[in-house]
Amino acid sequence: MLLFESLGKLPVDSRAWRYLLTYTYNFNSYLGSASIGQVWSLCVEEHFYFIWPPIVILLSVKRAPWVLAISIGLAAILRFLLFSPTGIIDIDYFSPTRLDTIAVGCLLAFAFRTPWIRQLRGEKIASTACLLFLTSMFLLSRSGKYTLGPRHSVEAVLIAVVIACFVQDATGIMGRLLNSRIMVWIGTISYSLYLAQTIVTTSLVPLLFRIPAAFCY
Repeated sequence: MLLFESLGKLPVDSRAWRYLLTYTYNFNSYLGSASIGQVWSLCVEEHFYFIWPPIVILLSVKRAPWVLAISIGLAAILRFLLFSPTGIIDIDYFSPTRLDTIAVGCLLAFAFRTPWIRQLRGEKIASTACLLFLTSMFLLSRSGKYTLGPRHSVEAVLIAVVIACFVQDATGIMGRLLNSRIMVWIGTISYSLYLAQTIVTTSLVPLLFRIPAAFCY
């Protein structure tokens, strides 16, 4: 990002670098731009993994899941309490209001230690979860209160159900597709793709459009 910014290909607010390097960018969303906006999620991840290991050590593996469950509910409540159209805190990027989605993933890891998780398998359950996910994204999201409160948590749970289904049973059509070489390859580089998305969209894509346009003249 620094290289592309120095070449004038990636507009970045000069004040943003101190927050980028300290993983506090998501607390200063007013510096946001299309160029580096994706780094907010990295900040949330780092904050979560900074506090999560000590919690597991102090409370033990048996009690830690309760902290996850509480944090999921607490995040939804905080989104209601802290939301303000003109407020300083942007709840879409603020770590305490977004930790619930990562907490769901950790709960899924604990769930695999229990026998009831074996019931979540097969494409029927996964398909139902996908349908509910789309319903949440395109229909229920029209409700401001739903979007503000439980939406992120609900969608994270539905994604966890899909993951649980295909991890335990990958024999169906969708399971074989997700385990195909091309999908595995995409999954391997997906994090890099996520980080590089703005470099591609702000620098390379316009360049690709300019090249054929040059021939028109």
